[in-house]
Amino acid sequence: MTTCQQRQTLLTLIRQSCESGARLQKACALIGLDARTVQRWQHPGNQQGDLRVGNKRRITVPPNKLSEAERKAALELLNSEQFKDLPPSQIVPRLAFYQLSADDVLASFDRHARLVDVAVKARLNCSDPDDQKFIDLAVSSQALLLSKDRHVLSMSKRLLAHSVRAQSAI
Repeated sequence: MTTCQQRQTLLTLIRQSCESGARLQKACALIGLDARTVQRWQHPGNQQGDLRVGNKRRITVPPNKLSEAERKAALELLNSEQFKDLPPSQIVPRLAFYQLSADDVLASFDRHARLVDVAVKARLNCSDPDDQKFIDLAVSSQALLLSKDRHVLSMSKRLLAHSVRAQSAI
């Protein structure tokens, strides 16, 4: 922000440069200003300087800012398997449709989740390396594998040979 006095000094220097034969844009570029800014400053209505009220320039904390705990919970939800590939514009409507809050989703996940040790590599190879960890876990636990991923679902017959049933998720 430049004060009125600084503006006048800069305008005088730019005017002198232009009178000496320099182009306005070149003179402005030397001091780090845009030529359009100088043109606005030279307009007769802009001679009083910065007329904004001082407290409007202060950076204030918005009243709806998330607390650190809320921010952490939201990030965990957004990065979860269920939502990691969706933009926020699709996540919010889904949560609203099912009338679920982030806490409800996380609590539901915690109720149904079971921690297991890192699975041993299965003899089956998935065509998508990112999905291999899910195949390994399902085979080692002989669990039902719910997925929307076409790579995983294409392995359903091979998985049956290892007592793992793979089916499409809702």
